[in-house]
Amino acid sequence: MEVLNLIHNRLENKSFSLVSTDNSIISELGLSLYQHSIYKVIVFKTEHIDLERVKTVAFRVRNFFLSQDYNVWNTYLLICSNEELEKGMVYEIERDTAALRKYVIRNESDLNRIPFLDEVTQNNESAIFDEEQNIHLKNKYVQLVYSHLKSTEGRDKPFGNGEIVQVVNNILSLVEKT
Repeated sequence: MEVLNLIHNRLENKSFSLVSTDNSIISELGLSLYQHSIYKVIVFKTEHIDLERVKTVAFRVRNFFLSQDYNVWNTYLLICSNEELEKGMVYEIERDTAALRKYVIRNESDLNRIPFLDEVTQNNESAIFDEEQNIHLKNKYVQLVYSHLKSTEGRDKPFGNGEIVQVVNNILSLVEKT
C-alpha cells in the first residue's frame, strides 16, 4: 500500500522508530507502533474505513496504553487507506476526541496536517506571500474577496451556512463601495 510507505518514510525521516509489539493489543489488532521521544504514533492500515471499527481500535489502544501507565496525550492514531471518503466522514473521524487523536491519511499532503510531521514551509508569511503571488489577483473583485477571506480567517476554517450568507453580504457591500 503506497500510503503506508509514505507514512513509514515520513516517520523515519522525523526520527521515529518502529517498536516491536509482540503479544500486545497492538500486534493483535495488526497495528504498527512508532515512537519518538515525545510522541507515539499507531498506524492502522485498512482497506475500508468503518467509523465504529476506528472507534473500537482507538479505545482498545488507549486502554492498553493506560494499563501500561503510558501518557496517551501525545499518542496519535493514523488511519491509512487508499479509499476515497466523503469529507464529512473524514471530519467526523478526526474531530471525534474520544480515546485518541485520529488522522485519516490517504496521501502525502494529509501528513502535513499533523503538526509534528509537517514538511511544508515553516515561514507562514513567506508561504502566504507566495500564495498571493500565484493566485490571480489582477481582478480587483477577486482581490476584495481574497482580502475578506484572509481577514475573517476564511482560509483556515470552514464556514457554516449563516457565515456564508454574512460573508457574501460583506463582499457585496465591498463591491458596491468600489
